[in-house]
Amino acid sequence: DPHIWLDMKNAVKMLESITDALCSKSPGNTELFMKNSEKLKEQLEDLDSKFNSFVSSQGDRTIVFGGRFAYKYFTEAYHLNYKTVYESCSTDVEPSAKRVSEITDFMKTNNIRYIFHEELADPKVAKSIAEATGAELLEFSTAHNLSKSDFDSGVSFVDIMNRNLENLKKGLEL
Repeated sequence: DPHIWLDMKNAVKMLESITDALCSKSPGNTELFMKNSEKLKEQLEDLDSKFNSFVSSQGDRTIVFGGRFAYKYFTEAYHLNYKTVYESCSTDVEPSAKRVSEITDFMKTNNIRYIFHEELADPKVAKSIAEATGAELLEFSTAHNLSKSDFDSGVSFVDIMNRNLENLKKGLEL
């Protein structure tokens, strides 16, 4: 799983590396780069705090993914348990009928009302499980894809992660 930026601490490290590289390539813009970097760093640290605060208030909770699983860094950073139909984010493998059945049974047994899927992909497996369980679909973005409308609207990584936080809050409702 290459989605290291879903852990906000990793996102901050990436920001710092990018900022250093920009400053070394364009020293005349160092002040601007540093100012913008500090602003974004504060937003990322705030997001990290919000995720940690929310998840820690939920106790031992499990989220279910019905799409490609690209969230290992996120679930580890925020100490979330998860169940997933797909064992990776690879597009080379489809889940077995047995695995779909196991996830469906898990959701029914544990009265889980929401199933997550990734952005900009047909959530056919998640839809199938949702229909079988009465669950609702929720998007959880990997934040490396943007729809045309999001791009045109200037949606940022921070915006996407705030959406993820809102969907996580909904997805962990009892």
